[in-house]
Amino acid sequence: MAALPVIYVKGTHYQVGYQIGSAMRHYIDEYVSTLPLLNDVLLPFSETEKGMKAYKRSENLLRQMVPQYVEEVEGLAAGAKLPFKSVFLLNMNCPKGVTEKGCSTIIIPRPDGKGPIFGHNEDGPPESYGKIFMVHVKIPPSADSEGENFTALCYPGSLPGRCFGFTSAGFAWSMNSTSPRMERSGIPIQFLSRTLAGQGPSGLSKLLTTLGNGGSLNMADATTALNLEVAPFRNGIEMMEKNKALFHCNMYTHLAVKQKQDIHYESSVARLARMAEGRMETEEDMKRCLGDMQGDLPIYRTVDRQRDVLVTVATGIFDMSEGRLDVYVSNPATSDPIYSCSFKPKSVLQDWDLVKAENS
Repeated sequence: MAALPVIYVKGTHYQVGYQIGSAMRHYIDEYVSTLPLLNDVLLPFSETEKGMKAYKRSENLLRQMVPQYVEEVEGLAAGAKLPFKSVFLLNMNCPKGVTEKGCSTIIIPRPDGKGPIFGHNEDGPPESYGKIFMVHVKIPPSADSEGENFTALCYPGSLPGRCFGFTSAGFAWSMNSTSPRMERSGIPIQFLSRTLAGQGPSGLSKLLTTLGNGGSLNMADATTALNLEVAPFRNGIEMMEKNKALFHCNMYTHLAVKQKQDIHYESSVARLARMAEGRMETEEDMKRCLGDMQGDLPIYRTVDRQRDVLVTVATGIFDMSEGRLDVYVSNPATSDPIYSCSFKPKSVLQDWDLVKAENS
């Protein structure tokens, strides 16, 4: 039977991490012990001379740029009673040539100009299936911080922010991983998305010049939506059009970046083509599309596909007019949401410096 734990955490960054780690210790321990990416790739690579240097450079940079989120990882590890290094590596860049890139996003504008409908399939490794959870995070203001207040879907052992969620500031977000050919030691996309969840677009802007790998961040508020594609040394925005749905998967579609032609790229090409085939005007259209299982590289991904390597672990659908999030852990085309919550959308993206530059 499908389940989706929901937890509420409040405190400093370390305390929030500790509370998540402690509450979800069983999920995190099982995930860490069975995940091939961690045990067969990341941990062995971190013990090589090249890997140790990359690990240390990234850790030093993160402690300098976003020390509060490193403290959060320290709390996660302590709460879950696991080595810091194992949990930290779950939130780091993969070695070159190793990727696990999933997720499909659809944003539909409303003809009356009200907030769009924003849907996202969260695709992850099979080991994560049935181990995801929702977390409501509240970090009170302090002398060094304005405070944070957001809700997010979370993988076991990961910083909240890398899936989808919404904030008290009034916008929702989701993330699609991408695979640029050029990567470097820098801020991982996991920490970039955590910064977006906690600090909003302005906080994200401060980290773009030090990004180490690539990704795509989708954002929607009470009036508009956009897709931000990022890579080392460059980024670009695609704004939602008034009469056209915005689609995104795990490939660059508007930023001129050389990208890896791997299975995730092939899957993205197939998913985007399928998305473009049918009508896309209503929430029902969105649920039908995000639940589509046609082809050997489908939009809704399951373990019985020979070529595919990831599975859809959850679907989130935001109504940015009503201020509602519905979360599904079964096919959204044929099931009901397992969890729903409300929030207050606001118009915030129009004031972001990158959006102003795009519109100028």
